[in-house]
Amino acid sequence: MGLSINYFGGASVAALLVSYTRAVDFMALSIIVPLLVITYLTSKTALGRFEDAVLHVDEVNRLYLSTIETLATAIDAKDQVTHGHIRRVQRFALGLAAKLGITDPIQLKALEAAALLRDMGKIAVPEHILNKPSRLTAGEFEKMKLHASVGADILSSIKFPYPVVPIVRHHHESWDGTGYPDGLRTTQIPLGARILAVVDCFDALTSDRPYRTRLSDPEAIAILMERRGVMYDPMVVDKFIETQKQLSEEAQEQDVDKDAIDSIATKLRITPEAPAPTLADVSDRLPVKVLTLLRSIHPSPPGVSVEDLGVIVSKQFLRLTNALSTAIYGIGESGHSIRCLFADGPLSQLVGGPDILLGERLSGWVAAHRTPIWNSDATLDLPTDLARSAGVGLGSSVPLVDGDVVIGTLTFYAPSGLEIAVEQRVLIQSAAPLLATALSTSIAHDQVASIDGTSRSSRQTLYAVLDALLSHRAHGLGRTHPEALSIVLVTFPSSVGPDRNREAIQSAFQADLASATGASASVVRLSSDEMLITAPLRVLAHLGLDVVATPKTAHKLREMKVIEVTNSLQLPEVLGLTQPGELQPTGKPLVH
Repeated sequence: MGLSINYFGGASVAALLVSYTRAVDFMALSIIVPLLVITYLTSKTALGRFEDAVLHVDEVNRLYLSTIETLATAIDAKDQVTHGHIRRVQRFALGLAAKLGITDPIQLKALEAAALLRDMGKIAVPEHILNKPSRLTAGEFEKMKLHASVGADILSSIKFPYPVVPIVRHHHESWDGTGYPDGLRTTQIPLGARILAVVDCFDALTSDRPYRTRLSDPEAIAILMERRGVMYDPMVVDKFIETQKQLSEEAQEQDVDKDAIDSIATKLRITPEAPAPTLADVSDRLPVKVLTLLRSIHPSPPGVSVEDLGVIVSKQFLRLTNALSTAIYGIGESGHSIRCLFADGPLSQLVGGPDILLGERLSGWVAAHRTPIWNSDATLDLPTDLARSAGVGLGSSVPLVDGDVVIGTLTFYAPSGLEIAVEQRVLIQSAAPLLATALSTSIAHDQVASIDGTSRSSRQTLYAVLDALLSHRAHGLGRTHPEALSIVLVTFPSSVGPDRNREAIQSAFQADLASATGASASVVRLSSDEMLITAPLRVLAHLGLDVVATPKTAHKLREMKVIEVTNSLQLPEVLGLTQPGELQPTGKPLVH
């Protein structure tokens, strides 16, 4: 605009000079021309300042909206809604408004801000109501309904240059007049509020929540159709369904500032209003075995694998709770997901299953937010058919945090109606830090445990060895039988180097025993400083002296602490796994 005026003014002056050069007094011209130049420069400066002012207003407006967004994220952090939900709803709302033909910048700005601030009033709602994983009581729902009017009252003190407050106040009104807070109906409800109601519902239905799993897009659309003309404006619903795929693609675009805002949301999560009872508060009402468990799992015994730790913990907690199965999830290699490391009972097939992204489903959400969820929907973690076949309907999960590092989660799956009680929750949460430390140790153990040369883990090999031992016993072979098996546990002393040296020793034992006895001997690495040797008694009769042919290996044996186990019943005690007779790695008892 300013440039056009400058061109027009310059052309006009040039035309006048050409037309009236002969008639104009050059003395007068010498006065007029400088005045024209000064006028031009003054107008150019003024126009430049005007353009700078426009840019400044735009920048202030962007900063204003960013401030609103940060405030909205802080408020929504209280009810554990992710920042992604806030921005998706905003994009859905603006996209749908465009599809409905709304072009008024005042209405669009109002909708843009209201989409971020619609739940401002939740700051007045108790957190236990916001995050309750089951249906609200009538009294709780009345408190929840207050957030619409409270949010509007808070925002009314801000002098918005566009009508934000009416949209925030009425975005929970229903088309048939049964909504809140004022019972408005049909077109009495502001159009922006009608738009927000539809898009907020759709995005909430298609997102995981602590109390339910996400729905597919078709399932969410079916619910919108059920509520069309009852809760929602039919025109808005129809236009949304017509353009939903395009709007969803646009709403999923990533923000460069997303990580920073999400970090703010995580740090601002509000702790429970009343502290949970401590272990000391309820210790006199807990079983003695459970109290013993809390002391026994920290620290994890050396050489205990994740599977062994899971067996110990699961047996005790299943006795305490109504759960049918427990699962231990650990952070995956990428750091962006969790995977099932242990599961028992009817859900043992979860081990080795697909990873769960952090922040998604039940256990992934708990790991990401470091917040327990109790008695939620088990199908958040489990496929519906698996949950049904296993007879579970409820899922509860607690984070396992060692120091400041999330190790994983401990998750319980129980039948519908059999909830984990408050006292049981206290115990589980009190044990969680101890279990996290033990789990960290066990994960490290599993990582350094060597492979036996057949690509099988030490645990798999141990079970194969036990099968062989049981087979000998089943055929009546006793201690004096020339081919009866004996098991020894060898502990590496600190003088035996780094892990690679111990692997070399294991390989040497494996080769020597194989040449001396054939396939009936086995060397299994149980941990970084232990290995288990199984061989016929005739070979191990003089362990450390003439067990093998090469003097080099015999010399190494003399440096080690050797425990000979002549009765298979002693094996669990030596390994520190559990009480004698309880270990049944293949479903067969150790003692016949």
